[in-house]
Amino acid sequence: MTVRTNVATNPACEVNVNGWASANAPLYPVTRDTASPISGLGSAMATRTTTTLNTTASTFTITGQAATSGTTWIPITVGVPICVSLDIKTELADRQVRLSLNEYNSAGTFLLGTNKTTPISLTVAGQIYRLNAVMTPTQPTAARGYLIIETYATGGGNAIVGERTWVDRLLIENAPTSDGVYFDGDSPDNPGVIYAWTGASHASSSTMTTIVPATLVLDWVPTQGAVRFTVYDVPNDGKTTVKRVTPGGALIAIRGYPDGTWHALTGLGYDYEASMSVYVQYAICDRDAKNLNATMVTRVIFTQTPGRTNGEAWLRDVLQPVLSRPVSVVSTGEEVYAARQTVLDVAGKRTPYVVWDSRQARQGTITLVTKNTVVPTVYSDSTERMKLEALFATGRPLLLSMCANKGFRNAYLAIDSVTFVRVGNGPMWIIDMAYFEVDNPTGLGVNIVPEVTYAMAQQLPPSATYQDWAGTGIGDGILYYDVATRSTVP
Repeated sequence: MTVRTNVATNPACEVNVNGWASANAPLYPVTRDTASPISGLGSAMATRTTTTLNTTASTFTITGQAATSGTTWIPITVGVPICVSLDIKTELADRQVRLSLNEYNSAGTFLLGTNKTTPISLTVAGQIYRLNAVMTPTQPTAARGYLIIETYATGGGNAIVGERTWVDRLLIENAPTSDGVYFDGDSPDNPGVIYAWTGASHASSSTMTTIVPATLVLDWVPTQGAVRFTVYDVPNDGKTTVKRVTPGGALIAIRGYPDGTWHALTGLGYDYEASMSVYVQYAICDRDAKNLNATMVTRVIFTQTPGRTNGEAWLRDVLQPVLSRPVSVVSTGEEVYAARQTVLDVAGKRTPYVVWDSRQARQGTITLVTKNTVVPTVYSDSTERMKLEALFATGRPLLLSMCANKGFRNAYLAIDSVTFVRVGNGPMWIIDMAYFEVDNPTGLGVNIVPEVTYAMAQQLPPSATYQDWAGTGIGDGILYYDVATRSTVP
């Protein structure tokens, strides 16, 4: 995002000529002309009234004079150029124009008035010229300035009593270069470009904000089984966020990711609830947006670890994502949707009444299988079983995510009893995990996942290559097993 500022406080004289005057006001008074303006509703117009024979046709002073104003200055800094662009036309031919910058310190003390540009010829009467000039303040304590525009007769003749000069569409930028294209706070917005006054309309500086198209980068994190998204060049408006897109185009909030919290217009977050082993789309959008539209920046990612051709399944505590573990699901067993109801028999009535009828969420038992990697003579306190035990020990609901084509939608599970049954004599167990499906943790009154800040993102290690044990032949109920990378089941 880039911001340009036009420091001219009344650049087009659309309402009045405040801030416009003449260094010799009785001789070249400046008024607002609405009969034949250069553009818009009005232009600043200087009329020569003096009968003194000389070549000066007009003078304009912009944003006030030190002797009379003191409040509407051009901000200047020594060594920092100011770029000036303006429209000008003269009533008579064979005129020339020169710009000058007077420099003052912060107290309003005059420092220098010789910073002048080379004269520019205005040879055609009534023609509108767009002038561009660059002037650089030279005084070490320069802080304020005002601009002088002077026109002269050329060819040896004198200026004529009553001749007029018009100036409009003034652009003043504290910048080394400028394209000279005029703007103010009333300029119409375009896609990606926003114009605004910094204060009152036609009485303050104005800005042109160009919004660089936001960038959305998606990564699959095989060590967490989650989508990591990073956004760049997003609006710093506190309303922009990232949402998941459903196949029907609806936008779904990513739970645990704050809205509009960016660091230097960059944000990073994780989606732990994405469906597995499918293409998932994400969009940068307003936090209140409900449906996808063509103006949104979108990206698509396949949510599966390379090499896991038989699908993906993860069990995680979303409040402690570091504990997330890939799991191999043998079976999801029976899924019971229990009813909660009170049936009241009524004497003399054949059918009873039912009070508070509701259908509860799923409950049942899911069977997993896990195996420790055995390294002879080396003891490890961070085996796969111990990592799963640490996950169960949190006591919070755990999110089970499985690949979409198995039809078992992602669910938060309140884990009841967990039973480990050893397979054979090796370090391998069948795990029966009794569960009740519950609301997500944010609905249980606990803290959401803290945001991963940009500073933290710079310290994240590269994604490790996913490896897991090979599971084969554990029964007809197998839903998931990993690609053989280590050893077969004993």
